[in-house]
Amino acid sequence: MRRIIGAVVGTLFAASTAWAAPAQYHVKLTMDPTVLNIAGLNKLQMGYYPVGIALSDTKPAGITSEPKYAGKVQYGEFSLGNGPKSRYIIAVDEQPGHFKFYLDADHTGNLASATNFMWPSKQAAGRSQYGIADYLLNASYGTATAETSRAPYGVAMFCIVADGQVHLEQFREAARVGSIMLGGKPTKLMVDENDCNALFNKQGALDKSGTPVVSATNRPMDILIDTGHDGKYAFRANAMYTFTLNGVNYTPKMTADGANLTLTKTTSAAYTPPAPPAQPQLLPVGSMAPNFTLVKSDGQPVSLADYRGKVLILDFWATWCGPCQASMPHMEKIFKQLDPTKVAVLGVCTWDKQAPYQQWLKDHKNDYTWTFAFDKDMPNAISAALYKVSGIPTTYVIDPQGKVSAVLVGYSQGDDSLNKALAKLGIKVTG
Repeated sequence: MRRIIGAVVGTLFAASTAWAAPAQYHVKLTMDPTVLNIAGLNKLQMGYYPVGIALSDTKPAGITSEPKYAGKVQYGEFSLGNGPKSRYIIAVDEQPGHFKFYLDADHTGNLASATNFMWPSKQAAGRSQYGIADYLLNASYGTATAETSRAPYGVAMFCIVADGQVHLEQFREAARVGSIMLGGKPTKLMVDENDCNALFNKQGALDKSGTPVVSATNRPMDILIDTGHDGKYAFRANAMYTFTLNGVNYTPKMTADGANLTLTKTTSAAYTPPAPPAQPQLLPVGSMAPNFTLVKSDGQPVSLADYRGKVLILDFWATWCGPCQASMPHMEKIFKQLDPTKVAVLGVCTWDKQAPYQQWLKDHKNDYTWTFAFDKDMPNAISAALYKVSGIPTTYVIDPQGKVSAVLVGYSQGDDSLNKALAKLGIKVTG
């Protein structure tokens, strides 16, 4: 059973009680190990970065005892922190219909008595998925021989088996949290790292053109500040680079364990991410919607042509997409008002992985009752290849003749764009 440990919010120590943009902030942070689990990501409208764990038939050093495996076993390892107890050894025992997963959580090397979990198999689109499973571990900090600190750190893991290959992936669920004084008010702050190694002392480098230098572990470190004091954390920047806060440029620096954050006022220019390339134009209203065939959540094929003669609400979404998840209750409310002989809803999960999709279907089987299907892998995903989708959620309303009647992008609370689009086709809904 997973334990959820509440965070104690750190405080900012400032030299003066009268607020002014200081030359330097010193912020004490504590670890909240579960704030960025799937529910937390949805609430904050954030995504996650799956990080692969290499698996091998070769037994790693440090294993002292093993159980009797029932199937093919592969080994892997990962680290949380840089201290003497940062290394974790795992073994995955693939058996018919499930995985047994062994994790040396106490660092003894004894897999025979290690924490172990059974991951049932889920079949979809020719793949087997195992997980998502949540683990509350400890990040260890210091040196190879001496631990100076440790912190609880939540990690989510899942497996995908396709074409005989096992792919084990993980993503972080933890973040450092604290408080910073802005405008004379204590303001919540959060910093996460996306390499899933629990190290926070990462600083980005730019080349002469101002472009980030690419390395094996250069996923962004997010700094989020709740400037609206509404839990939405509207201010967001990359904590590896200089950024602008309230008109002042600050260079961030963190300790390896993330317990201390320093923001230093600077005259250096803030890093501005390059503008994204021009996105393809969405299908115009009045054009014919391209046909496709996907696999529904029940394993049966579904095609656009199946809906000819009906109005179709074609919704592209993903499990990691916060606005997509926020739109779901509204879609369900509309769906319950529709005449199924005249209107249908098809939710296509795109730019996602089978494991979190299958877990999402399981978690929400009683919440949302319209039809779901899983998109093809890139670059053949119909969302981009056929429907020119570059951001989600994107919703197409397709008339009974198969023509695009409306295209809606994004969602915010109270958005009634879909209601209005349906009204133009003579379909009245409320809510």
